[in-house]
Amino acid sequence: PGTQGQAPTSCTPLCWGGIYTTKFRLILSSLLGGIYSVFMFEEKLQILYSPFLKLVFPFILIFTGFKINKIKNVFVLILNYYIISFAVCGTGLFINCFFGVVKMENGLFYIKNNIILFIPAAILTSAIIVSFLKILNRKNIKNLEKKEIEICIEGKKATVTGIIDTGNLLLDPITLYPVIVTDYEAIKEILPSGLCEFLKEENDLNIPVNRKYMTKIRLIPYKTVETSSVLKGFKPDFVTFTDENKILSDVIVAVSYRELSKNNEFNAILNPQM
Repeated sequence: PGTQGQAPTSCTPLCWGGIYTTKFRLILSSLLGGIYSVFMFEEKLQILYSPFLKLVFPFILIFTGFKINKIKNVFVLILNYYIISFAVCGTGLFINCFFGVVKMENGLFYIKNNIILFIPAAILTSAIIVSFLKILNRKNIKNLEKKEIEICIEGKKATVTGIIDTGNLLLDPITLYPVIVTDYEAIKEILPSGLCEFLKEENDLNIPVNRKYMTKIRLIPYKTVETSSVLKGFKPDFVTFTDENKILSDVIVAVSYRELSKNNEFNAILNPQM
């Protein structure tokens, strides 16, 4: 699981297969999975490993770890669950069979393993899973709905590519206008000097602002699992959706000082309420 981009905002939650969650839900789901695994060593609890419960338990894990709002998301997560399970089990089985000692006793074949074998197995399995997640993340980014928008202020326009993110529910606390989060580098060229001085420093809120732009600047509070702070922003004259010929004036633009997309797939995160 991971996030798309590096902006520390609530509009970039943890994501798996295009489905959003939180660290708390993932940790809780992981704990349930770990406890379930430990139970296999207790003979009295072997009923928990009946075929039926083995089939049901993955669904318990995904409903704990994710807030499911579409039935298709269940199939996506179950597919991911089994792909990773097969990768982990397959890698471990391969290493055990390749390096383990096969013995026969009382007419049964079994593999005698060395605990040291689990170290390379864990490393190799982790590498496989990380590679899979990278491919999955790139696929998810490409499948996200993208919009090309123009941000206009004082006759200057900057064109940015945004993704519609259902996790972006940021609103300006004063006007309750929806907030667009965009890379500072993508719009700095169109900013008037009075706004540019205020916006160019991420954490400094004591920069004097030209009286002309006092009604333009905004501070948007946000909160994530890890932290809470404010985003600097401004009210543009208007924003245009170029492919829809839609013009909005009741919108706020907040700036991110970190790239929103590592692969430059997009440089803005749009509010679905727009």
